[in-house]
Amino acid sequence: IGVGTYWIKSDLSGSTKTVTAQKMDYGLIGQFNGWGSDVDLTYNTTTRVWEKVVTLAPGGMLLRGNDNWDFKMGALSGSASDANLVANVPIKIKEGGADIQVQVTGTYKVIVDLNNSANYTLKIVPN
Repeated sequence: IGVGTYWIKSDLSGSTKTVTAQKMDYGLIGQFNGWGSDVDLTYNTTTRVWEKVVTLAPGGMLLRGNDNWDFKMGALSGSASDANLVANVPIKIKEGGADIQVQVTGTYKVIVDLNNSANYTLKIVPN
């Protein structure tokens, strides 16, 4: 395995055990871009987070790995407390989660922290 960020999946059930590693790049997709092509994030090797300055609009948004719906990440649930994204307040995200709801149009630095699988987060900071 080479240098990069990887999505590791294991299946330890049954008689055959498997572990797979998929090299990942992450991007955002959502109402702000008409659910078109992903806006690719850049990995910051110093802070160890994925980030990008993006102009967002109210509506749903998801994080995707490798421009692939098989690797979508969103809010823990669709409830306002889990999914509503406001400036400077990180929300927890998970694999297969609900749409993240952008509340206010603006240009933001989007910061995604995937370092701790028990606490993946996404936050926006006004730019």
